[in-house]
Amino acid sequence: MTEDTVDVKLVEHFIDILEREPELRVRLLKILIQETVTRAEFRELADEIRKMRAEDAERFEEMRAESNRRFEEMQARSDERFEEMREESNRRFEEMQARSDERFEEMREESNRRFEEMHEAVVAMQAEIGDVSSRYGKRAEDAARKLLARVLEAEGVRTAQIKHIQLRDDDGRVFPPGYTTDIDIYYEGKETWVIEYKARARHEDIVHLYFVGQLLREEYHRIPDRLLLVVLRISDEDAALAEKMGIEVLKGVSANPFLELPPDK
Repeated sequence: MTEDTVDVKLVEHFIDILEREPELRVRLLKILIQETVTRAEFRELADEIRKMRAEDAERFEEMRAESNRRFEEMQARSDERFEEMREESNRRFEEMQARSDERFEEMREESNRRFEEMHEAVVAMQAEIGDVSSRYGKRAEDAARKLLARVLEAEGVRTAQIKHIQLRDDDGRVFPPGYTTDIDIYYEGKETWVIEYKARARHEDIVHLYFVGQLLREEYHRIPDRLLLVVLRISDEDAALAEKMGIEVLKGVSANPFLELPPDK
């Protein structure tokens, strides 16, 4: 008998039943004897079944060993590839970190340089803070303020609600420690406007208003939504500087030409 002529699973199932049922074995033996099946033939069948089982077990063990070998090879290649990827990722990250640190250091140095330049401008500005009043007198300044208030009203600002307050830089966050300055504050809904009136606005007035906005942010934790410089006269160069620093300029000379200031000498 061969594997092609015997249904192995059926035979195995049949043997299992015979092993569990002694009476059935006796009946089967009687039938086999009647069919002239000898004990030798029956033993041959059993031996064939055992041989097939052994061969199946051997093949299964070979397949398991081959599967384990391939899995270990694949695992080794995966570990090697993962290590290469990890090293490459670390290298790129270190390069990116180095470039980022270098760029940050450049930005910090540039920021420090600009801050020093602005600080020098503020120091110089303090020496000239009363320049307009000394040159044109209180009368001209009062007339300018009235005219400029009308300019704001034409823009829809309720000038009666403008508050005049004093700011102080106790810790020297923006200005030198103890520096004080007066500003006008106007609230439009949830917005905060900082307003500065000038008969003639110069470079230092623009820088000062910019730093007032910074002081309001750093010392009083209030971020101004608009910085307004309301002037009778300002040069094109200073107007361009104000725009660059985020300051809106409202000019009022055309509203009343009789109050136009004399040209700069």
